[in-house]
Amino acid sequence: MTEKTLSYLGLCRRAGKLALGHDAVAESVRTGSAKLCLLTSDASPRHKRELDAAHNTVKVFEMPVTAQELSFAIGKKVCVLAVTDDGFAKAVQKQFEEEAT
Repeated sequence: MTEKTLSYLGLCRRAGKLALGHDAVAESVRTGSAKLCLLTSDASPRHKRELDAAHNTVKVFEMPVTAQELSFAIGKKVCVLAVTDDGFAKAVQKQFEEEAT
């Protein structure tokens, strides 16, 4: 994961466009405000199962970083988060797709 992707997530956090933590992400998926869900490589199997179930309504990506590494970018230690803004979600998803190729 590049610094650019982590920077986007930091901007999302400062703009108030991230749902952080299990409960907030579950609520944003349920209400339809989540545009993109992300989980860290060290997220629990339970978190992964629950987001797999949500995969029908929102894109889910597993980030190649740990919660500790992500916390430096967003300022809070979480294993699961959701981007709630279309523009930020598209930018982050584009970065993931570029890195995958």
